Amino acid sequence: MIRVVVELIPGGDVNSPRRKVLGTAEIANDGHGTPSRGNYAFRLIKAGAASKTTWKRGSIEDFPRKVLGGWDLLYRCLREVVAGRNPELDEASPLLDRGAQYWKARAFVAEDRLEEIRTAFVCFMEKQDIDPLMSAIKALVATDHQETEE
Repeated sequence: MIRVVVELIPGGDVNSPRRKVLGTAEIANDGHGTPSRGNYAFRLIKAGAASKTTWKRGSIEDFPRKVLGGWDLLYRCLREVVAGRNPELDEASPLLDRGAQYWKARAFVAEDRLEEIRTAFVCFMEKQDIDPLMSAIKALVATDHQETEE
């Protein structure tokens, strides 16, 4: 199980008597995935919830655990149950999803050809400009298609 605790630490003093837990996320592998892709059940617990009462719950299926990490899994859990509460972030979600496609695609691109994708991805993340990334991917697809035909 993965447990993420969100804690308020006044003044950064971890020994402060005013320190308090704001919420907890618990993520558990449901045992129905594959070695490379996992399925997870999760729950969010609000601060002060008596006896760990679940506030929100959900599941994430087909998570690429060999490619992405714990922060990505937590992001997907939060997006699953609280995304509608943050409309300004929801507008950016399509851009983030497109960026995530890079991480899915990188497993299929030869290491010696990956640098141009990496560079375009960094540009995308810094400027939220999808065009250089899409151009680099299209160029790779076109090149791969030509190599396949030869």
